[in-house]
Amino acid sequence: MGGLALAQIIDQDLTQANDAAFDWWVALSAAEACDPRQAGCMTTVNATGWNDGLLYFDPNFATDHDYAVYPTKRFYALGNFSRFVRPGAKRHDVTGVPAGLEALAFQTGHQWEIVVTNTSAAGSAPATFSLTLPGSGALRSAGSYQTSATASLARAGGAVTDGRSASLTTPAQSITTFLIDQAGS
Repeated sequence: MGGLALAQIIDQDLTQANDAAFDWWVALSAAEACDPRQAGCMTTVNATGWNDGLLYFDPNFATDHDYAVYPTKRFYALGNFSRFVRPGAKRHDVTGVPAGLEALAFQTGHQWEIVVTNTSAAGSAPATFSLTLPGSGALRSAGSYQTSATASLARAGGAVTDGRSASLTTPAQSITTFLIDQAGS
C-alpha cells in the first residue's frame, strides 16, 4: 500500500467511522523482502506480499553494516495528518469537493488544518476548489506541506485566502496539508 492509499483509508476512518484517531500497527519492519538501497524497492510490490512498515531496515545489518532506516511514502502520508492535526482538534465536514479529491478540515483554536488527497491520474492538471470556514475571523495562509512521488512532506505553496474563504490547489497524485490561521474566531 502506498501513501495515497493510506491517505484514503485515514480519510474514510475519520469521516465514515467518525474515529477520533488513526493508528498504524507496524512502525519499523525488516520484512520488505528486497534491498532498500536498490532503486524501486520502497515503491514496488514485493514478492512475499509484505508491505506493513512505515520505516524499513536491512535485516542483514549485522553482516553488511547497513544501519540506515528507510522511510516509505506511507510514513510521509501519515505525517500529513499526524504532524499537523493534533489531539483535541475538531473535525468539520467539507462540502463541494470535486471528484478525485478528498478533504478533511480540522480546527485547533484559531488554526485550521485541511488535508487534501488528490487521487486524479498522474499527469492531470492540478485541482483547485474553494471552501468557506465557519467563524467570523479573516483567514490567513500559514503554508502547506505536500507528499507526492517527488516530495516527502515538503513545504509547498499555501492557500489563497479572501475573507472567510480559502482557495486550495493541489497537484494530481498528492497529499497536501494546508495550514490556515483565522483571526478572532
